[in-house]
Amino acid sequence: MDTLTFKDKKKFSGSIVKQIEEILNYLRLINKNEITFGSNGRRIESFSYPQDAIREALMNAFTHRDYLMTSDIKIEIYDDRIEISSPGSLPDGLTIEDIKRGANAKRNPILINAMDKMDYIENYGSGIRRIFSLYKGFNKQPILIATDNLFTVVLFNKNYKLNKIPTNQKLTEIVEFLSDGKLASRQEIQEAMGLQKSYTSELIAKLKKLEIIGSKGRGPGTRYYLIRN
Repeated sequence: MDTLTFKDKKKFSGSIVKQIEEILNYLRLINKNEITFGSNGRRIESFSYPQDAIREALMNAFTHRDYLMTSDIKIEIYDDRIEISSPGSLPDGLTIEDIKRGANAKRNPILINAMDKMDYIENYGSGIRRIFSLYKGFNKQPILIATDNLFTVVLFNKNYKLNKIPTNQKLTEIVEFLSDGKLASRQEIQEAMGLQKSYTSELIAKLKKLEIIGSKGRGPGTRYYLIRN
């Protein structure tokens, strides 16, 4: 399994339990605790990410991944977010809205039962809902992305200080177009904005560099989505 960041790359191996424990320990190190003081002088601690949300997303990746696929689980760490991706799309015709409501399908029932007995899983089927509950009241909710070969959970850094989006009208329009969790190709963005191909690609590249939008897939199958606004 590969863990990718802009500054570091780690590979974890061994049993599933060993990998889970080592990854959780690693992510605890990068989960910074910001300390502030309230108007009454009381100390306030705020972690970048709810630790339980990281755990739930990681357990989801291991227990629901498609083990027939040879690709790895990947954890990509950015300044403003963590993306946890696992091989395989949603099983049994489930949709993202289904799993947000608690629906589930046991792709790996033996593994799930083993994780349950070792107390790695609590209230099976509630993990995704718990992730969203841990972000209740925060201005950026987690994002779930399902493609034909990959399922990704995006968790946002609660302590990240946003930079201003450049005041280019077309950039703003692309951000608005990709709101509400929409996935769109370059051509779909181009047609919606009424732009030339080269200019659309230039704007997309700017938004990606600023980490305002992300992408999934390759070549003609590349789809773009909003990370933050």
